[in-house]
Amino acid sequence: MEQPPALLIHGFTGGTFELEPLSELLDERGIQAHLPEMPWSGERLVKRNKESWEDWLSEVTSYTNRFACEHSQFDLVGFSLGGMAAAYLANRFPVRRLVLVNAAVIYVSPVRFIIDSPKHAGFDCTSHSAVYIDRHIQAPSHIYTYEQSNHQLCLGPEKDLAIAHIVEFLERREGS
Repeated sequence: MEQPPALLIHGFTGGTFELEPLSELLDERGIQAHLPEMPWSGERLVKRNKESWEDWLSEVTSYTNRFACEHSQFDLVGFSLGGMAAAYLANRFPVRRLVLVNAAVIYVSPVRFIIDSPKHAGFDCTSHSAVYIDRHIQAPSHIYTYEQSNHQLCLGPEKDLAIAHIVEFLERREGS
């Protein structure tokens, strides 16, 4: 059976660079990886500075709709806010597998974090978000944590391991 294509969604104000290492490996493995540049990223960040996150989400949704019209089934990978968009879109399109990379459900304002930091010393928003997602998702799921990495997981010191986990999941046969 042919592997379905994978649509990769980068983060808001980020860019395709955030998921390029994953995209390249998927292509090498024979999985068609589609990594479009969305608004508020790269050079478009400067050129389109009047857009909001709502405009960004609208563009992500429109692109995914066009993509779904071309593919009867596909895998969806989202990074950061792209992960939250992917979670939203997975219920609306023929997504076979969903991968969320550092998708924070629990948002902490930087100002609020500084004010409250003595109260919450050691609080890990990413892990808290992962546990929240794991408890609420209605499909088999697995959480991987990478202790030496920061938010830019696919660019950090554990990128090879993280990318290998993602590819392994996407290549896994149905029912296993």
